[in-house]
Amino acid sequence: MFSVSDIANSHDCAGFSRRDFLRVGALGGLTLPSLLANKALAAKAGLPVRDKAVVLLFLSGGPPHIEFFDPKMTAPVEFRSITGEVKTNIPGVTFGGTFPKLAKLTDKFSVVRSYASRNSGHRYDPVTVAGNPLKASMSALYTKVAGVNHPDTGMPSNTLILPEAIDPKLKLGGNFETKALPTLTQSGDLGASFAAFNPAGGGDVNA
Repeated sequence: MFSVSDIANSHDCAGFSRRDFLRVGALGGLTLPSLLANKALAAKAGLPVRDKAVVLLFLSGGPPHIEFFDPKMTAPVEFRSITGEVKTNIPGVTFGGTFPKLAKLTDKFSVVRSYASRNSGHRYDPVTVAGNPLKASMSALYTKVAGVNHPDTGMPSNTLILPEAIDPKLKLGGNFETKALPTLTQSGDLGASFAAFNPAGGGDVNA
């Protein structure tokens, strides 16, 4: 399990390693200089760079956390999941009753339960940008650190997969496309080369 903090809780990023970056910062609110310096030092020392994958699952109108990752079945009936719970393959961890397939994969990913944007409005940038001065999304920041493409496979480090790429009937409304989507994918002052690659967009991988 790793934690994500926004900029309000992270004022000094001196001395953070790549592992600290994922555990404490998790792409939220940290500046890049020390992270890039650590990467350069690791490369100079011949240390292996471990691959990391960060999946931002944006649920526009999705289920509440009680029906998803925290069913609270021991809580009073008015506070617990109405769909019940399903056991995962991690002892003591359960998901909401409608996610049996996802529950079987819990040893392959971490659920970040500590991230909070402290924003109760309907704005997306505090969630995706977390106040970093570069005005870049979390995925763009990760691409800056990890590289635009994987050195061995050539796969883009920052990829956007929209629901309509899976099924045209799942296409989201105009409000998402005009307001949420640009914020979720913006590269800010990092530049367009770090923007998300949309495989359904008909263009080439940004490089």
